[in-house]
Amino acid sequence: MLAEIQAALTADTLEKEWADTLAHWEDATAVELHRTRAWVTRIRDEFFDHVTDVAEEEELIFAMALRYIELRSHWQMLNTQMNYQMFRKGTCSMELQMRGSLLSQLIEQIVPFVDAEDTNRIGEFLLSPATVAS
Repeated sequence: MLAEIQAALTADTLEKEWADTLAHWEDATAVELHRTRAWVTRIRDEFFDHVTDVAEEEELIFAMALRYIELRSHWQMLNTQMNYQMFRKGTCSMELQMRGSLLSQLIEQIVPFVDAEDTNRIGEFLLSPATVAS
């Protein structure tokens, strides 16, 4: 399973998606592009470092679910911030948009390794934590 995770996280298709996404940020400086790309690469690398240290498959499955929660939460926070910027200013940061897109693409690579029922429950909770908790 670890080899499959590594293949998904380092796939040329993911790298191409990231490059294509960043290419749509037409007015970005080289520094902004580099910083944003380095940001998502660091998240991916930390994710892989974490799961590489887990030896047993059962624990690996649990670690994948925890990291999925972490990344989905981060993605939700980015989206919330973008929505508030749009509401208050009528526009939102392009860097936030790019980060949200890149993180979403990374999450898509992780989803196949997390139980579908778990991803549904996590998604429901993140969209409405007060409702699910009661």
